[in-house]
Amino acid sequence: MDLYRRLVEADPDRYASRFGQSLINLSMALANVGRTAEAIAPAEEAVALNRRLAADDPIAHLPGLALALTILGHRLAQSGRPAQALPPAKEAADIYRRLARTDANPALHRDCLVLALTDVGTRLRELGRLTEADAWTAEAAKIRSSRPEAANTHNAVDVRPGGSV
Repeated sequence: MDLYRRLVEADPDRYASRFGQSLINLSMALANVGRTAEAIAPAEEAVALNRRLAADDPIAHLPGLALALTILGHRLAQSGRPAQALPPAKEAADIYRRLARTDANPALHRDCLVLALTDVGTRLRELGRLTEADAWTAEAAKIRSSRPEAANTHNAVDVRPGGSV
């Protein structure tokens, strides 16, 4: 991470996106070895970095921001903070909605959208907001059923609840 920080300082245009992915990878690795509380900081940093990148070039960096938000939401939920996990989960779903409508690869983003909607439903269910949770889950089911052949084609990261995020 220290090397990437130095590289980003020297040439942010070239290395910032890779650094953001490294932060996500670090968060996932820490969570995978049970260090969930420590995994929140790199996820937050990845969100902040990807938010800046997406502000300058949304086409290139909105998918990275959505992924970073998803990872942050999972880390917060795993730390017993579902109320704090809900806003990043909703923001990720909103970004995937936008990408599914406008990006050159809408099928990929629809699959991510289904997972993000399910994630929001899970967070709402954890908070006891069952009616709201059902609405998000129903939206996910509607999208999934409208394109069954596209379901689960995204192999980069399993963002489903209980997945490898």
